[in-house]
Amino acid sequence: MVNPRFCRLCGKEKKESDFLNSKILKNSKFFESFIDVCLDCRRDIESKIADEYRVVRKKHLTRSPKRASYLRCKWKLTIFDYEKMLKEQGGGCAICGKKDDKDFLHIDHDHKTGKIRVLLCCQCNSGLGFFKDSAEMLTKASRYLIEKV
Repeated sequence: MVNPRFCRLCGKEKKESDFLNSKILKNSKFFESFIDVCLDCRRDIESKIADEYRVVRKKHLTRSPKRASYLRCKWKLTIFDYEKMLKEQGGGCAICGKKDDKDFLHIDHDHKTGKIRVLLCCQCNSGLGFFKDSAEMLTKASRYLIEKV
């Protein structure tokens, strides 16, 4: 075999032609993801991602047809990014853990920088808003509840 390489996913020894040209990959935002991955494994990964995206997209379009464009325009998020965030935080609100089946979770963000923090249910998101995202105010409120209730 001329210039044998090993795929880091399947572990098989393959020819150089079984891998994507590294010049093409270097211009891709997925360069790190696919370096040393054979074309067969790459096709499998892309197929799984496409299938997941179709399921996620159908879920969002069924529940709220305008949701995908709202996420994209207001937050620069795809519905796939939203679902990934949701999965990473256990499928529910980042504060109380409530899984909101009827509606989507709200996107909590820093009002000064606009940076997205986490996904929150309506009540937790409103609560932070009422306390103006102030940790000091929330601590005082917490102390009050502990002492008075």
